[in-house]
Parts: sequence; structure tokens; C-alpha cells
Amino acid sequence: PSMDSIDSWQWVPGVTPFSAWYWPVGGSILYLWMLLLLRSAYPVQPVTPAAAASAANKRVTRSMTRRQSTGDSGGATTGGGGGKKSFSDLSALSRFAFCHNLFLCLWSAVMLVMMLRALLGAGVPFMGLVCEIPFDGLMRYTAYIYYLSKFFEFLDTVIIVLRRRSPLKVV
Repeated sequence: PSMDSIDSWQWVPGVTPFSAWYWPVGGSILYLWMLLLLRSAYPVQPVTPAAAASAANKRVTRSMTRRQSTGDSGGATTGGGGGKKSFSDLSALSRFAFCHNLFLCLWSAVMLVMMLRALLGAGVPFMGLVCEIPFDGLMRYTAYIYYLSKFFEFLDTVIIVLRRRSPLKVV
């Protein structure tokens, strides 16, 4: 959208995409249902302290062996040596997770720039920004973009469950 249309942008419940009450409610219900479904399909075994210590010991041993075989002293500038994979060597899930996280990172950077432009362009002194945030035009549109990003972040849970990285907790 052009800056003119962003400056005059308005949140109109039921008209603005994803603005009706049923989007956040339905998204939350779908999220919880998905959590329970994935939790039952991909259970994660609890990790005992002894198993965690053993896994950490194996990682340290593997890292030290890799450093010795590559002649890496483990300094900060070397990056740890020869265990790096190329993007094409990663699993499809890891590639998807990388692209998803890169997209969210770029989206966050764009939102930051938009927010700073809205705040600095309002001509409000710093203390005024803390007490009287101008919430019109670009700032309102940036808040809407942030709201939309929350729907994409639901995929993080799916990625975590499919990777079996940590147990799911429904709060």
C-alpha cells in the first residue's frame, strides 16, 4: 500500500481482514486443538537429569573430537570447525524452519522500522512517547501488521513438536 493509504488506514471490525471476533477466537481454539493432536501423535519422553547429563557429555566429547581432528583450537574466530552442514544437507523440516524464522525475523525488522518512523515522525519528545504514544496512521497499521504476525507464529509450535525438541505444555 502507498503511504497515503497507510496514513489514513483504519481498523474496521468485520471489514478489515482478520478483524472479526471469530478470527482470534477460532485461531486460539485451532491452536489448542492442534497442540493436543500433535502432543498425542508425537509424545516426548521426559528427560531425567542423568540422561540430560549423559547427552551433554556426549556432545562435549563429539565437539572435542571434531576440534582435534580438524586442528581447531576452539577459538571464537574459528566457529568450531568441520561439523557444518550446507542448506541442502538439512532435512525438509529444518529448511522449512529456517525459512519460517528468516521470514519472521525480516517481518519483525520491517515492523520495527515502521514503528520507529511513526514515533519519530510524530514529533513527540521522548518522554511524550512513553506517556502519549501517537496511535494513528502508520502506528495503527504497524499494530495491525504485528497482529497478523501472531497467526504465522502458530507454526512455531508445529515445528517444535515435529522436531521433538521440548515437551509441550498447555497453559
